[in-house]
Amino acid sequence: RAISIFVLSSMAMYAVGSTSYEGFKEKSAEGRIDLVRHAQQEDEAKQRELETQKRQYAEGAEKIHDHIRKLIDDDSFDEAVKLVDSYSFAGDPKLKELRDKALASGQRHALLAKQFSSWDGSHRSLERHIKERMHNPDSYKHVETRYRDNGDHVYLSTTYRGTNGFGAVVTNQVIARATIDGELIEVLAD
Repeated sequence: RAISIFVLSSMAMYAVGSTSYEGFKEKSAEGRIDLVRHAQQEDEAKQRELETQKRQYAEGAEKIHDHIRKLIDDDSFDEAVKLVDSYSFAGDPKLKELRDKALASGQRHALLAKQFSSWDGSHRSLERHIKERMHNPDSYKHVETRYRDNGDHVYLSTTYRGTNGFGAVVTNQVIARATIDGELIEVLAD
């Protein structure tokens, strides 16, 4: 009997939150039981709400999955992870898979982004390669760099301007292949 009263007392104290133990002891046994019942009713209401949320999720799961995939495709990795986390109550293994994909894609995107200048978008290693082969490296002006992630390597295309041996400004393009870490593998067209 003493153990069950202690358990009831602990549950009721949890239910009333900031009420002190002394204040709780002063309540009648009936009052303490009412507090415990109230706490149980709140727990049951929360459980019903969770079941409703799970049912609603199940009805729209495919649309939610599609929306998360679109966020990942649009490079909105953080937003995709937040959306997945907001449905964590569902316990859907597909959500875990999408969350892992968003995190991995975000990490890969960050790794690739380190290869490029945040100032003008040029690829650091390819720009070094170009300047080493220019007649006048100080005349180098980056125009545009595009890339395509090909899994184990990246294809790069850089357009730039510079002066030739006669002092005329010319526009050129270099196409190359680089590792995921940014090291040049080969120059395909110079």
